[in-house]
Amino acid sequence: MDSFLTISNKYTAVFKDKKSSFHAVLYPINKDSEIKEILKKIKKEYHDANHHCYAYRYLNVNQTLIEYYSDDGEPANSAGIPILHELQKKMLVNVLAVVVRYFGGIKLGVPGLIYAYRQATRLAIQQADILSKQVMKPLKIECKYQHFDTVMSLIKKFDAEIESKNIDEMCVINVFCPKAEFNTFVHELRKQKVTVYA
Repeated sequence: MDSFLTISNKYTAVFKDKKSSFHAVLYPINKDSEIKEILKKIKKEYHDANHHCYAYRYLNVNQTLIEYYSDDGEPANSAGIPILHELQKKMLVNVLAVVVRYFGGIKLGVPGLIYAYRQATRLAIQQADILSKQVMKPLKIECKYQHFDTVMSLIKKFDAEIESKNIDEMCVINVFCPKAEFNTFVHELRKQKVTVYA
């Protein structure tokens, strides 16, 4: 996978059924530590809700797709999986979907819950601007100062993103390079007698 579909902003939607309301919120994410922070914020914001169910899909640093879901007290597989399935159907990656439920006093049953959590998530996805992003791979570059400008030109040419740089007699630059261009980028760097740690 060289690219993936994701969202750039937070999106919300509400679905109501038999007096229960399901508030769906989509968040763009890049790492698992963000998930914990967002869930903490959601539980604080919707502190009076009965359930905070969620699912997410994201690429970790090794470019492995991580998927997870939680029913948060709803009957097994009635909330988290329907949310996850909607993300999978739209092939969304680096997205956390949370659906918060306020119970209206009438039980929906498992089929009703599956439908409600799915619909709430679907409505939020319909609000979202979906964009394509390139899969990025990390790379550490070491070069003498005299080669710094050449390295920076190659970074720009290959659309690599600089994470950090230390400019000295020996410069160290940490970048993320598009996966599709990675091997060519490394080859071009090595032609300049630059040390590369892939």
